[in-house]
Amino acid sequence: MADGKYPFIVTLQDIRRGDTGYERHICGGTLIAPGYVLR
Repeated sequence: MADGKYPFIVTLQDIRRGDTGYERHICGGTLIAPGYVLR
């Protein structure tokens, strides 16, 4: 998926868990307002 295609989707990542976004992903959420994520 291209960066910016879904600007309201958030991925929370732990950089200690691997080398790729897939390996680092631990949780997701939706941007509901500037600075607020619903997970």
